[in-house]
Amino acid sequence: MIANEFFPPHQNLNDYRFNAVGMSGTSAAAGQIGGVAALILSANPMLGYRDVQQILILSARHADFADPDVSTNGAGYVVSHNVGYGIPDAGRAVRLALQWSNRPPVTEIRLTNTATLAIPDRGHVVRISGAVVSNDVIEGLPSRGLFPDQSSASVELVDVGDVSTPIAVDLTGKAALIQRFTAIEPPPWRTQIENAAAAGAAFAIVYNATLSHSNTLCPGGEHLCLMEDTDFIPIPAIFLRESHGQSLASLVATNSNARVQLDYTPVSQVFHVTNTLNCEHDGLRLRTDHSARGDLRITLTSPAGTRSVLQRLNSDPMPGPVDWTYWSTHHFGESSVGTWTLAVGDQLGGFSGNLLEAELILRGVVITDADADGLDDSWEIQRLGDLASGPQDDPDGDGISNAREQVMGTPPDQVPDVEFRVDNSKFSPGVGRLSWPSLPGRNYELTASGFLGGPTSVLTNVVGRAGETELFLSSSTNRFVRVRELAP
Repeated sequence: MIANEFFPPHQNLNDYRFNAVGMSGTSAAAGQIGGVAALILSANPMLGYRDVQQILILSARHADFADPDVSTNGAGYVVSHNVGYGIPDAGRAVRLALQWSNRPPVTEIRLTNTATLAIPDRGHVVRISGAVVSNDVIEGLPSRGLFPDQSSASVELVDVGDVSTPIAVDLTGKAALIQRFTAIEPPPWRTQIENAAAAGAAFAIVYNATLSHSNTLCPGGEHLCLMEDTDFIPIPAIFLRESHGQSLASLVATNSNARVQLDYTPVSQVFHVTNTLNCEHDGLRLRTDHSARGDLRITLTSPAGTRSVLQRLNSDPMPGPVDWTYWSTHHFGESSVGTWTLAVGDQLGGFSGNLLEAELILRGVVITDADADGLDDSWEIQRLGDLASGPQDDPDGDGISNAREQVMGTPPDQVPDVEFRVDNSKFSPGVGRLSWPSLPGRNYELTASGFLGGPTSVLTNVVGRAGETELFLSSSTNRFVRVRELAP
């Protein structure tokens, strides 16, 4: 516990921790989101759990678009496996709660597939082509970040050494062969892979090295190690044993025709859904007899093409999943109609098994949806006049898509009338957060003055975002700041 750092009248700041100080991860997020949920319910005690969850989604925004896993689902919601739908804005959540109409009752549908399928052992490998080698398939461990759920293209492999610093080599359309960096422990996996990605590499193959010292987290040589701190790397990567990496290095040096690919061969089952739901929660009940359930990668892809990773490689050695139900919200707002695809693959050799049964569980609100776009037909005709618009369209240009307007109960053809009020809050020591209601694409000018009514100077111009725009400024200088929207 850190001693109190703030004194009256700022003692309330002792309840918060800035920058790297204090908790992080889900331990911190659970308490913060619980607090926002409490604020939502204090504003509107009549809300159910589904209402609170949806208000959290609608009030959230992403702060890190460098996250390589960020994608837009079929309903236009930006979502990531790293940070979900983003960071909820407590103020916006409370405002939504005050005007919220409880969602219609939820409906659940279930579809079962009982076909038994053998799960190929060692489903994630490096495959070599264009050269005669004794072993054209090499087993490895994937990173914790992006994963090639479909096998990659076969490309040229370039040996870039330990690539611990940026390189000038053009790796566009090629793969990078990287040797583990041994001068720092733990190894800077993320830095090495990011340097290769910055040079244009499509994916990275990292291999172990001989260590002159012991390392319990990742021993050298023939050990396969999980590359930690790689959740946010921008390209797929795989880790190999030292001997396999050295063999690839020799191959690259002697055979210019050699090509490599990241090969992944899962088994798939499909579910054809005809019920028209606006999706909220999607479940997958799975039965297997696999002897090591932690080896499995399990994904569910919606008819809109949104992939939800339900399980990735982990260290659980127990058999199964014998009978387990996974849940996802990645498909929130999408139409249920169409073909849903389950993929189950083995990411580590040595253990095997079969997919015995899979049951798709979809929960959402029943709608009439002739064009299967997730928008209720009667809502579209009443609000927009026809069925021509899609869920991601924004007829009034307020940055709120049709899918969001439908859930929120707001008019999709009318920009909301919001009081233009600028908020200045302490963000961290020496930094203030300035925010104001805004429209996407509009230009806002910030001017500053040393005293009220004094001469002003332009600080910056900012392009607005949907709902609210924020700017972080140094709070070490006392000044008056004015924000105004410039004429289009």
